[in-house]
Amino acid sequence: SSAQLPIINKNAKKWLNDASEFVSKSRGIVITEPAQFKNEKGDDVTYYEIKDMQIEEPWRALNQLRNLALALAVLRKKETVDLEECKTMTILIQSTAPVDRAEVMSSLIDQSGISTREIAEKIQKPSKTVQRNLKELEALGLIFRYHNDNFNSSGKQPWLYAIENKFSQFFEKTKENKASTSEFVSLSATDDTDINSEDIY
Repeated sequence: SSAQLPIINKNAKKWLNDASEFVSKSRGIVITEPAQFKNEKGDDVTYYEIKDMQIEEPWRALNQLRNLALALAVLRKKETVDLEECKTMTILIQSTAPVDRAEVMSSLIDQSGISTREIAEKIQKPSKTVQRNLKELEALGLIFRYHNDNFNSSGKQPWLYAIENKFSQFFEKTKENKASTSEFVSLSATDDTDINSEDIY
């Protein structure tokens, strides 16, 4: 008889569900088109409109992540998959997002609730590029924007941006729970092993 696979505990299941949703959204295709309007001073202001969007269902990513979590637990001779395995995979989750989107999201972890201009200065990218990335990330449901009720300055109140709470966990800077090189080498050697995900949930 085959060896019993580890079980996945409640916290790890939630993490894997959130991670698979993040992966599918971060890879989403968003087609934007520049548009213009004139402000009160008569200057042309460019903004981006969402024309089309495609987001893959998260099931494929979920199956892949569950299998990886199971493989890590088996390698560690554990009977239960918990957040230790999940945290090990954090860097993998981060790498699924295109670099420009990941840069913007990373900037929001250190200082949530900042403007387009502040983000552009922080990651040293043109404001128009950052504006387009923010528009895409908001449309994908990865970040949100709001106005500061305590804004006292005269003039137009800028939009402030923050990462959606359930996705911020994938960008937190942690030093623990990193997989060793030997673990990843061992995992690559198990690629041909058939792990039946139907028995996991």
